[in-house]
Amino acid sequence: MRLGELGLVLGGDIREVGDRRWLDTQVGGLRACIIDREGRFDIAVFTADARALDPFSVTGPEWELAGPRLVPKLSAGFLFAGCRSGVLFASHSDPSVESTVLALTELVEWARMPWQPLEPGRAKSRARYRAWIRRERWVRLTRALLAPALVRWLRSGMSVEDASPPP
Repeated sequence: MRLGELGLVLGGDIREVGDRRWLDTQVGGLRACIIDREGRFDIAVFTADARALDPFSVTGPEWELAGPRLVPKLSAGFLFAGCRSGVLFASHSDPSVESTVLALTELVEWARMPWQPLEPGRAKSRARYRAWIRRERWVRLTRALLAPALVRWLRSGMSVEDASPPP
């Protein structure tokens, strides 16, 4: 897929600054960007309350839907990557024009819902939870690698003792 093909379908302007290249367009009255990351494509949809203007420098607080905790599920192979400063992101490694347009329209519908910044206490607890998950992964990996090594070491120690003559 090429940004030019999407530009023909969606309209808008293809912009390029340095090594960044994206299509800036409007979908359903909301600003949307399709970012070309050398083979991987990200889509960004700005909510009506977005606090960011540049889809590349969104470093503000994480946002969530007000009410029930839902995570957008997109079709066509796009994965929701989060909402920062009121900008929803999704990513795909090699989408077609049709799947990108479909996912973009779905993400626009999600952007119309009431997104709000995470409360500071919830953001901290979410960060702690993610850190705990990372720690658990390392513990499991360490166990998976050390257990076989320990078994081999113990078996090699037993075979040496068995081979020596009794006192």
